[in-house]
Amino acid sequence: MIALKIIAQIAIALISGLVGAVIGSKSAYKLKQDELKLYEKATALSIIEELKVLRDEYQEEFDKQYNGLNEQQYLNVTYTISQDYSTIYTQNAGEIRLIKNTDFRNQIIKANLLIKKYIEDLKIYSKLYEEHYKNN
Repeated sequence: MIALKIIAQIAIALISGLVGAVIGSKSAYKLKQDELKLYEKATALSIIEELKVLRDEYQEEFDKQYNGLNEQQYLNVTYTISQDYSTIYTQNAGEIRLIKNTDFRNQIIKANLLIKKYIEDLKIYSKLYEEHYKNN
């Protein structure tokens, strides 16, 4: 009789442990999934905010100066652009893969490339301006 009680207690302990492990495993999995979703959102929002700031700052600053120029005129200024202005994007580029929405992911990448192209255009413009200014 004592042996049966011991076996029953061991069986109950094993079953309880197994049920607890299954429940704990599901909870841990759910927490990990929630954590990944939050990380995905945080990465996307950080990159989007950086791109918005870059766009707004450049647009505001340069639109004022571009307005009224014809194709033969140059701005009277040059800009030294020597650093990576999309550091959040660069640091999180590997995490973009976590964004499940393909169209959204592609738009973030495209926006960053357009910003970088714009900055490259400014570098080229500065070089052309300096060459023009030196020759005139």
